[in-house]
Amino acid sequence: MSKDEYIDSAEVAELLGITPQALRVKRARTKSRIEAERLAGKPGTLTLSDVPDPDIDKGRSPLWLRSTIDRWVAVRPDPGRRNTQNR
Repeated sequence: MSKDEYIDSAEVAELLGITPQALRVKRARTKSRIEAERLAGKPGTLTLSDVPDPDIDKGRSPLWLRSTIDRWVAVRPDPGRRNTQNR
């Protein structure tokens, strides 16, 4: 097994087959949804389709352990389908 390393937004986006801008948009939407849920008195939790929080921030750059992204990719819903469960 290779050493677990930190990867940046560009590398995460490449693994997902999206642009870094699309990844930033997904993260911003997740943060907005969670904040709105918290303001409404709900727990504001991540769903399987949400990009996980970074493991660390280096300055203004989020970094994830490769294993964090690998685990998320393994369980996230088909990226081509919108998750309509619980709506």
